[in-house]
Amino acid sequence: MEHNHHIVGSQRQAAAAPTLSGAVIDFGKHALAGIAIFLIVGASAVGLDLLVRHLVTLEVSEWVIVGLHVVEMALFVADVALLLIFLIRGGIRAARFL
Repeated sequence: MEHNHHIVGSQRQAAAAPTLSGAVIDFGKHALAGIAIFLIVGASAVGLDLLVRHLVTLEVSEWVIVGLHVVEMALFVADVALLLIFLIRGGIRAARFL
């Protein structure tokens, strides 16, 4: 049983050359996915902040509070940085088709 997987002529060019609208749609889908992940991770940073504020009212050790603040800020900064890198790289890839 033979399978003919050859693409000929203009079909090969159409398959190899993505369209501008396709690139924009792909960028949009990736951007939405990246933003959704950003919101999930960002929500955990907000939750950690709320926990730290509550722990302060319970007079938990200052060392614990400072450590949790450092973790909270690191989580948030990494989240923002990775979102920006993700969007910039995706934008560059999409701009190649303009």
